[in-house]
Parts: sequence; structure tokens; C-alpha cells
Amino acid sequence: MTTPPAIPDGTPIAARLALAVDMIDGIDKKGRNEAQGYDFLRAVDVTRAVREVLVNVGVYAAVSIDRQTTTIIPRDTKPPLILSDVEGAITFHNTATPGESITIRAAGQGADYGGDKATPKAITSLIKYALRSAFLIPDETTDPENDSAEHPPVVSAEQPPLRTAERPVTGRTAAPPISARPPHDQMIDGPARPVPPRPEPAPALASDTMKAKLRVEARKVGLDGPAFKAFMVAVTGKASSKELTIGDIDRALAKLKDSELVAEFATATYGEQAGA
Repeated sequence: MTTPPAIPDGTPIAARLALAVDMIDGIDKKGRNEAQGYDFLRAVDVTRAVREVLVNVGVYAAVSIDRQTTTIIPRDTKPPLILSDVEGAITFHNTATPGESITIRAAGQGADYGGDKATPKAITSLIKYALRSAFLIPDETTDPENDSAEHPPVVSAEQPPLRTAERPVTGRTAAPPISARPPHDQMIDGPARPVPPRPEPAPALASDTMKAKLRVEARKVGLDGPAFKAFMVAVTGKASSKELTIGDIDRALAKLKDSELVAEFATATYGEQAGA
């Protein structure tokens, strides 16, 4: 965290939060999921980093939960899977100006097997991702896609120095006021260089929680076992649930509302047995 400057009492809440964004550095992933082999950003590390800067800029944050729903998924002889979804808000109050605040909406989801931890996990998820979004917090102090920290650029004697607008940033410096900046066409010499198109990101895969909720909704309309599998292949074109994306889940949930389509798959799979 960078050292906070002196803040006048009359500073509005938006300016205080903007200063807080500038003060929070990247946060390292200190959590480790050994079962699936990946590191993750812990909620406690996000909360601790944000709390420290909010105290320094004179802002108090209050969390409120407006809505909570529970879904119970039976699992044969094992304890049921309990899913909890919460919706709420985080309100940032200016401690120097009572009554001045900014509120952001958020949502979270948590799961627990047969216990009472689903809702606390959902609230923790809401706080973590709301704070990450509000303060634009990256996963790590160093951008994992930028290896300049480990391999700094080598400039030979024959190489001209980089122009000011292209010079890599080595530290946090205040930007000059807009009135003092040169016109855009004077910042870089020569014609503008085309920007190569970025590759399209791969669709995000659906989580186990999303797949479980889809199965619950399918059972409600009578689709299970072979009927459910045939329905998913027709809707998504995928025979394995491991390949399902978030978009596939959304499409399947929408198709479950088509009673004629659902009846068609239920009849095709079970019709022979029903008529026997």
C-alpha cells in the first residue's frame, strides 16, 4: 500500500474512494486448492487490504444483505448439497461528512454439504468480489502476463531511447493536468501504428454448482437420467458435462421452460417403458 497523503475534511466521498483505488496495490494469491491444483485470492486478504486504505482515507464500509434463497439438492445416502444465494450492497460512508455515501450492489453464492455454512460462504463471496470490482484489484502485485519484472528490456548503444509516450512505467507518478498535456498528435512521432486484434477469450466453463442447479431444475420438469442427457446433447451439442460453459447452462435453463420440447425428450426416452 502506498503512503496516504493528507486529506482535507471537505474532500467528497468519490474523491476519497478514487484515492483508495490508487493506494491499493495488487494482492498475491495466498490460497491454494490442492485437490484441483490452483492458487486463489483469499477473501481475508482482499478485506484486509481494503480496510487498511479505507481507514486512511476516512471512509467506513457497511455491508447489508437484502435477499437470501436456499436450494437443497438431495444426494442419495449422503448429506444434501445446500446452495445459498444472497443479494445485498456495500455502502461507503464519508466519516468527515455525515450523510454522504456511495452504495454498490453485489451478489454472492456459497455451498455446503448438509451444514449451515452455505450462507456465510455466500456473504463472504459477495464481499470479496464486490470489493475487487469496486477497487479494481488485480490478482497479483505483478501482472502475470507481463514478464518485464524478470526480464527487463535491453537497450543497446545503437538503439535510440524510447519516446516519452512509449517509456515503460517504473513507478507510480501523478499524471499532469489535462491543460498541461500536449495535443494527442504531438505525443508520438510518425504515423499511428495499427493495433493487432486481441484473440477472443475462451468461454468460461460452468462450475459444479451451476451444473447441480441445472439438474435440480430439470428434475422439476421430469427430465432425469437418459432423458436429461439426450436433452443436453440436443441443446448444447455436448455429451460430456465437463465441456459445458456458462452460456450452455443459460441456454439449457431457458429451454427447460419450453414444455413441448421437454415433453418430447421425456416421451422419446421413457415412452417405450411407459407403454409396456
